[in-house]
Amino acid sequence: MYENIRDQVQADAIAGIRLVGEPARQRAEELRREIERRGLFCTPIDWISMRQRQLTADLPKP
Repeated sequence: MYENIRDQVQADAIAGIRLVGEPARQRAEELRREIERRGLFCTPIDWISMRQRQLTADLPKP
């Protein structure tokens, strides 16, 4: 489930749109905490980099 949210965020960044909002971010954080509580590992979603990609995609092409 966590990886699905990561994939959706990444797809939004590539497409230059934002379909995944704050509820998905909150759910991802809940899932991340549960993964850590169970002693498992996951790479945290880099929300800032994803947002920067979206902003870059919005810039006009030369």
